[in-house]
Amino acid sequence: MNNNFLIKSLKIDNFRGLYNLTLDNLAQVNVFVGANNSGKTSVLEAVKLLGAPDDMGQVVRIALQRAQASAESKRRNIVNYVLSIFQKTTDIDSQQDYYHIKLGINVKSQDYIYEADGTVGEAVDSTGETKGTLDIAIKTSVDGKKANYRSVQIVNGEDAKYTSTERPIYNSLYLASSISYYRSCVVFLSNYIVREGQHDVLQILQTFDKNIDDISIVGEDIYLHNKQSGSMPLFAYGSGLQKAVLLTAAIAYCKNGVILVDEIDNAIHVAAFKDVFGWFLETCIKWNVQAFITTHSAEAIDAILEINHEKHLQEDVLRIITLRKDYKDNVTRKKVRTGEEAYSDRECFKMELRV
Repeated sequence: MNNNFLIKSLKIDNFRGLYNLTLDNLAQVNVFVGANNSGKTSVLEAVKLLGAPDDMGQVVRIALQRAQASAESKRRNIVNYVLSIFQKTTDIDSQQDYYHIKLGINVKSQDYIYEADGTVGEAVDSTGETKGTLDIAIKTSVDGKKANYRSVQIVNGEDAKYTSTERPIYNSLYLASSISYYRSCVVFLSNYIVREGQHDVLQILQTFDKNIDDISIVGEDIYLHNKQSGSMPLFAYGSGLQKAVLLTAAIAYCKNGVILVDEIDNAIHVAAFKDVFGWFLETCIKWNVQAFITTHSAEAIDAILEINHEKHLQEDVLRIITLRKDYKDNVTRKKVRTGEEAYSDRECFKMELRV
């Protein structure tokens, strides 16, 4: 088994709708499945937050990621949006509401704990207008050593500048299900090519299509140069190839780090699942990228399991993790299967892995 990946285990006590969830024995590629609202996306967001726990701006961006609202609405009501990632408790005696996040992660054999507590209040600005506030106290610690503390206040309607005083624990990139494939390709590819050059990107793309012999960016447009079909702008291709190029740029960016992909099957035709997911598994292994992905598709799960069974059986690189909310006991249940266990359950028993 390849143990060179970063994250060994994850514990989520309080975050969004997740309660008391512990995930041990994680692998190179971790696929989260389950019913709607079972917490799959929230796990990816928690891993993203933990990569740079000192960055309050990242907390705000994660909170706003799902909001289908204008920029002005987000700014005006930012307290409510940020509260969406906290869990609320109410003190019986004072009837005061308190908000909590508690996360833990083991990265390269070190245990990191992240705790955030918030209280809602009001502030009066210089014009006499009353605005809602959220005061957050953050505590972080490593291996039980002396904790670091930080506090920040978020105010409705105000543009805040957040600074981070620590280096990220690990490099990570989160691709939300609503992401614009083409525009994101331009951003990620431009940044990576400027920083590292295009050799790695081309090498990965050629595992997807061996006839691609060059890639260039002119202004805000990406061109793929193909030995058979010539040069074409990426926007002329379908969303499936755009998604593949985006995954290529993301994996190159995340080399020796973590990639988080929500609904990885989006925009990819069922007929291409086996090719795309086979390429994804092999590329993550080659570039030492640990992946956390979600899918609702039984066909996507089967394609991943078949590829793993055929080509990566001895490497033990895959986990299929089914999440289910237990509202009665206020916990998030999970079933963790190795790739081969999940393959056997599907092949021998036709077991539904998504519930």
